[in-house]
Amino acid sequence: MDHARWRREVRRDVYAATLVPITEAREVARQASRALVREDAGTDVERLLGRLDELIHAIRASCARLYLEGPKEVAAAADAVLSALQVVDNNLVTWRLARRSAPESLVEYIERHTLKAAGLSHSITRFADEASKALDAVP
Repeated sequence: MDHARWRREVRRDVYAATLVPITEAREVARQASRALVREDAGTDVERLLGRLDELIHAIRASCARLYLEGPKEVAAAADAVLSALQVVDNNLVTWRLARRSAPESLVEYIERHTLKAAGLSHSITRFADEASKALDAVP
């Protein structure tokens, strides 16, 4: 019984340690997209994108630990979040570059980002659900 409780605590801590940078990354991506829409000179888009890249690296490291702690459904859900986040990041980077060279494509990037951000939100919800199910399964 004590071992099961200890395993649950370890998993909970690992899941939470993964969810924290995921949540921050989603917020940083939101800030970057808002700045790109407004063409906000006061917001340092480069700094936001750099922070997003740092968070992606942190999430990647957390995913490795999830594979050790399991179960595989939680690790797979985290990988899906990581993939969705990388797609959002790539879109933001190309949007930033296109903003200078092709300002007429702004609507296209906004629409694309909206779809990619929705996919990211869905994958985050799935990760949280899988993590919760895994914790409930441990006695």
